[in-house]
Amino acid sequence: MNVIKKNIANIITIFRLISAIIFAILYYKINNKIILQIIFTIISLSDIIDGYIARKLKQESKLGEILDPIADKLLVITVIIIINMKLSSIIIIIPSVIIIIREITITYIRTKTIKKHDKNIKVIYIAKIKTMLQMISLILLINNSYDLMDIENIFGILFLYISILPLIISFYTYVKIFTLLDRK
Repeated sequence: MNVIKKNIANIITIFRLISAIIFAILYYKINNKIILQIIFTIISLSDIIDGYIARKLKQESKLGEILDPIADKLLVITVIIIINMKLSSIIIIIPSVIIIIREITITYIRTKTIKKHDKNIKVIYIAKIKTMLQMISLILLINNSYDLMDIENIFGILFLYISILPLIISFYTYVKIFTLLDRK
């Protein structure tokens, strides 16, 4: 029991990591948008819960710092790909490509920084806002409608585009931090 209590925040993060794959499977098995939206919402909320538990129980760890953003990125990219396969419109493809490129690039730079400097950069606040906006967007876009003019799709796409601003700001900030580290 002590081992589980000691690592509960990391266990929740690992749950989110695995849940991205499970969600992709469930998306094609369950034809009820409300159930899928609830499942995705629970998975998304686990991001807040693991961080809260880590801080509250003083369980912040290097593993958690590394896995948490990877779990977020895997979840977002997985669902964005699913949504693009469903809607396949340039309106959704443009922000999706920007998001995927940013997430892969930041993951690469983070990994390189950890290897080169044995240091991980903590997630910045604006990146948390970006993730929250993307999660809200995806919750709305996970539905049975193939109509871009469906109200959930309209708001989902709107939130996806709004998430681009904090995405750009956080990307710039991370690149600046990583560049400064490389100069040392």
